[in-house]
Amino acid sequence: MSICIIILNYNDSGTVERLVDSIIEYEMLNRIIIVDNCSTDDSYVKLYTKYQGCDKVSVILTDKNGGYGYGNNVGIKYAYYHLRADYILITNPDVEFSNELVKRLINALNSNERNAVASALPITPEGNIQFNAAWNIPSPLKYLLMTSSIVNRLMKPIYLNELDYKYSHQVEVDCVAGSLLMVKADIMVNYGMYDESIFLYCEETVLGFKFKKAGYKTILLTNIMYTHYHSVTINKSYQSEIKKRRLLHKSKIIVLKKYYELSPLYIILSKVFLSLCLLEAMCKDLFKMLQMRVLQQLKK
Repeated sequence: MSICIIILNYNDSGTVERLVDSIIEYEMLNRIIIVDNCSTDDSYVKLYTKYQGCDKVSVILTDKNGGYGYGNNVGIKYAYYHLRADYILITNPDVEFSNELVKRLINALNSNERNAVASALPITPEGNIQFNAAWNIPSPLKYLLMTSSIVNRLMKPIYLNELDYKYSHQVEVDCVAGSLLMVKADIMVNYGMYDESIFLYCEETVLGFKFKKAGYKTILLTNIMYTHYHSVTINKSYQSEIKKRRLLHKSKIIVLKKYYELSPLYIILSKVFLSLCLLEAMCKDLFKMLQMRVLQQLKK
């Protein structure tokens, strides 16, 4: 049994190093694969130099920065075709997890031949369960409405309540958070893989669509957790909230077209709504800036 972990890096070698150094002795991991997604800083050189003498760590460089899905697909193919991986753990650099968690994910996948994906509950550094730990594929309307910050805040309890965390240690869901998930390598390569037309965001829902269509299951373990320092790497790469919003909106339109297969009219209306969501985000940023200026004036 071969278990590989893929860690995607983009201009964040320090966070990657901290994760790798914390898991390098884990007996459940046979190989750690660091995929540098064509960083614009010296990340690749730093990581390659540090781990070049370590048999357990491979550092590979993509031929372009094709986005989150592209970079992870490069790592998945390397793990499957070159290392003959049976299981692949895909994680963000900004997570902390135990060797026991890896073992439990393997057991969950092996408990049913139709289980393709397994994950655990992500918690914040303060110990709170993240509201988007897992979800079922939403209706097109809900998927669109959740783009709004205001609607999203109002609907957080729905995320938590629609999945029965309290009465089962293992829950079947459609989608799990992309910050940490384990897949059976052969099923991922043949039925999953990330959609490379999506640069960033929405990858988890797409995987949910693909595996559900192929008749495979996604499992969330609710009695073991990992820590996620939410969006640390993304925030370093994309400091502008408006730029992140535009990336999100572009990805959502792709998902609505390709996976929900909606009519051209619905897509046009969706674009109008997303434009309003962008205006909402701009107003929110402007309010924060004015608030900061007022506070600075009051301190003088």
